[in-house]
Amino acid sequence: MKKENQTAARGMSSRVRTGRKRNGWRLLMLLLLLSALAYVLASCFSSMRPGQPEMSAETSSGTEVQNAAVPGKPAENPQMDPGGDGDSEIPSEPSAPVMAENSTFEVVFLDVGEADAALVLCDGQTMLIDGGNSDDSDLIYTFLKDREIRHLDYIVCSHPHEDHVGGLSGALNYADAGTAFCPVTEYDSKAFRSFVKYLKDTPITVPNAGDSFCLGSAEVRILGPVAMSDFVNNNSIVLRIVYGNTSFLFTGDAEFEEEGTLLDSGCELASTVLKVGHHGAYYSTGYRFLREVSPAFAVISCGENEYGHPTEGTLSRLRDAGTTVYRTDLQGSILCRSDGDTVTFFVERNPDADTFQPGLAPERTMPEDSAEETDEPDPDREPESGMTEFVLIDPDSETETGERTIPNEQSADGNAQTGGNPGSGEEQKSEETAPEVAEEIAQTRSAPADSTSTARAYVLNTNTHKFHYPDCSDVSRIKDKNRQDYTGTREEIIGMGYSPCGHCHP
Repeated sequence: MKKENQTAARGMSSRVRTGRKRNGWRLLMLLLLLSALAYVLASCFSSMRPGQPEMSAETSSGTEVQNAAVPGKPAENPQMDPGGDGDSEIPSEPSAPVMAENSTFEVVFLDVGEADAALVLCDGQTMLIDGGNSDDSDLIYTFLKDREIRHLDYIVCSHPHEDHVGGLSGALNYADAGTAFCPVTEYDSKAFRSFVKYLKDTPITVPNAGDSFCLGSAEVRILGPVAMSDFVNNNSIVLRIVYGNTSFLFTGDAEFEEEGTLLDSGCELASTVLKVGHHGAYYSTGYRFLREVSPAFAVISCGENEYGHPTEGTLSRLRDAGTTVYRTDLQGSILCRSDGDTVTFFVERNPDADTFQPGLAPERTMPEDSAEETDEPDPDREPESGMTEFVLIDPDSETETGERTIPNEQSADGNAQTGGNPGSGEEQKSEETAPEVAEEIAQTRSAPADSTSTARAYVLNTNTHKFHYPDCSDVSRIKDKNRQDYTGTREEIIGMGYSPCGHCHP
């Protein structure tokens, strides 16, 4: 009996030891499973933190897809910030400027005759776009001096022709420039060399289409030139300024060719105010371009000239678009102010002028000693009355001023939806009936007003189909294979399919 009990006890002890061993293995397996699960969870959480130096390819791909689905946020790259703490923000593109409290914006289109000059002011920052002819150096100098503008944040030479670059030396003789934009860094003319001379240590920046910068609460975007042309006018810097829900498009001397490249680029062109290209020349401001811009207002900078600027063709297109037109030749300097939603215009004279009349402007009074090109204006010379004084016509009167306040129902990008010339009675031309750019170029080659039947020498560019006077500076840039010397009448050349040079205006 005792032996049996001992045998039973040994069996029970063996079973207990076996059970304990099994339980130990189970506990060990459980611990291993828990450890594995903890490791997996730790790995997953660590892969979600930016700044980790190691990450599996599968996890990295998943992170990029997740970030790519968030608009405006670039995909995270954990290799870019090894050892980061996971709290650093990912940089993004700067957003459009927000209008500051008590923000102000205005553009002064200066009366510089058959030339271009405009000063843009926003929240104390300034940008001068072109400076008129060399004769206008004193005007520009005195205008800046009267307003104590000693620093121009930006100075823009839309292209190097004398009627745009000439007066910039006068501006730079009084004020310095932070940034200078021009489509070229060299040009063979005295006016351009003077511009470079007075820039001093400020280099010329050749902008690219798509570049943008802020001017106070306004955003400025360079739209063109998209591609360089053999024709200087079609290399003009084209820029668009957005201030709140209003916008302003400056086109230099861009003609149909550059307008076409802008349209093809798909850039935003819709603007409240258009500075009309090339002083209202016939081969600028085409229907297709004008439909895309859809301006409520247009400003033409022009003066006494022999080319018929602004031409009937351009004025007709603006009339068809229902655009209110202002002109420096008829109304003097023009001031435009924006509050971010509406624009208000003031003119120096003739607020009720018929701005749709084509042809030559009255002779503009100029000081006798400013007839020749000068490199340096005389800061001590008193300006002739009316030359540099920009005076609004009785701005407190509602009937005598040149004020035109027309609220524009606009989209957030400043695209004008309404506008028109009051009392014009003209409806906007439908898209179906408007001619395309190619048709415009072929139309009415005899449009310029100075056609003559007198035979004389010309130089033809068989590549661009432009014709020039032999002494035109553009002639030296024509390749020999594209140059053809021709003696005949202007009508004959136009009949051959050629158009006049916009620089020498043959």
